[in-house]
Amino acid sequence: MLFNNGIGCTVDALLWVPNEVTILVKLRYLAFTYNGKLPASISKLQNLEYLIVHQYLSIISFEAHRWYLPIEIWNMQQLRHLEVIGSDLPKPSSDIACLPNLLTLSGISSHSCTTEVLERIPNLVKLGIQIRSAPDNDFVEPLFGFDCLANLDQLDTLKCCVLNPIGRSQIAISVSPHAQIFPSNIRKLTLSGLGFPWEYMSTIAQLQNLRALKLRCNAFQGQDWTTYKGEFSKLR
Repeated sequence: MLFNNGIGCTVDALLWVPNEVTILVKLRYLAFTYNGKLPASISKLQNLEYLIVHQYLSIISFEAHRWYLPIEIWNMQQLRHLEVIGSDLPKPSSDIACLPNLLTLSGISSHSCTTEVLERIPNLVKLGIQIRSAPDNDFVEPLFGFDCLANLDQLDTLKCCVLNPIGRSQIAISVSPHAQIFPSNIRKLTLSGLGFPWEYMSTIAQLQNLRALKLRCNAFQGQDWTTYKGEFSKLR
């Protein structure tokens, strides 16, 4: 079903992206469910501020292959909110401008967390990362460029989740206990399925502006979490 009031459009499910969508050039909001690769023609929607694309939950694959958004996504200068479950931002070429208005990026994997990508989104406020893991095999997406997150000076909210971590005993992400991989100004942090050692919690405790911390589904591993006086002084 298509809902269109001139500036907003919501589609329940698509088998392909029809041309009728990409000629609605006045759209500022577009949301739909789709399990394929977005066409380059999506960039014709130059007034689009919100783009939300989810996958069919019943056929999400846990294979290593992921869809990349078309390179033309970098030409959509008005984007403020980009939520693309199961897709990633492509590496921009040197002549492509940044996305100065993009404040929220969600649903991407760690493949999008590179210097080349993140430096083109200088005003990012909210970031959601998904790392895929199938409970019945040994495949886990590697976490690329996690150290690049520390350079996101405007980032306020970060959510990083490993999908389907149940049954995995190994640490999903290897991190030094003293490496600060999160931006210093972050206020809200959600971690799920990462399997960090509890020793790393003391480093997270040094985030002076952290006000909300959510730990879910084996975010940390180990027998004991030792806390110290003065840690997490601003948590609410």
